[in-house]
Amino acid sequence: MLKMFSALLAILCMVLGTATNAQQSADMTTLFAQLGDPTTTDRAFHQILEASRKDPAERASAMRRLPSIIEKNQGNRPWVNSVTLTGKLKAENAIPALIEVLPRSSDTPSIIVGFADSSTLRNDTVGKALCEIGDPTVPALADILKSSDSQTRRRVARILWNMDTAASRKVLMDHMERETDPGIKQVFGIPKAK
Repeated sequence: MLKMFSALLAILCMVLGTATNAQQSADMTTLFAQLGDPTTTDRAFHQILEASRKDPAERASAMRRLPSIIEKNQGNRPWVNSVTLTGKLKAENAIPALIEVLPRSSDTPSIIVGFADSSTLRNDTVGKALCEIGDPTVPALADILKSSDSQTRRRVARILWNMDTAASRKVLMDHMERETDPGIKQVFGIPKAK
């Protein structure tokens, strides 16, 4: 009798667990549809973030969906919210998509560019997401530092400088030995002030 009760309890738990997972998946599907709608994107962003922080299964579901959205690089508010989610969730699986869109995404500084604006990621959604993901992005960023385009190198140096981890500082300092743009050396060739 006890074995039969245990077996029934196990089956019931499995059925309820499957139903809960299906419900979570349906909820995340709805939230991602709302994330893609400019009229509901901000609310959906916060709901996805909250659900992802509370439930590892929801986080995994959200992280699976983000790279395909990012690859589309639409530059609109839903896309910006999706990129921002990758940073907030530290979605390492989205690194290739973020690296792919980095050259085609905006990092527009303010009209009056001072040291503060030239060194922050305030206007660089993709750069900020890569920075928030942290050290797992460093190898891909190190490869981009080999670019012949000084604007690309400046942007990557800014990301690494703001990341400010042992790995990012090492890559940045090693690169400064080869950097040919004096402006990049001047701004990012010194350790970040704490």
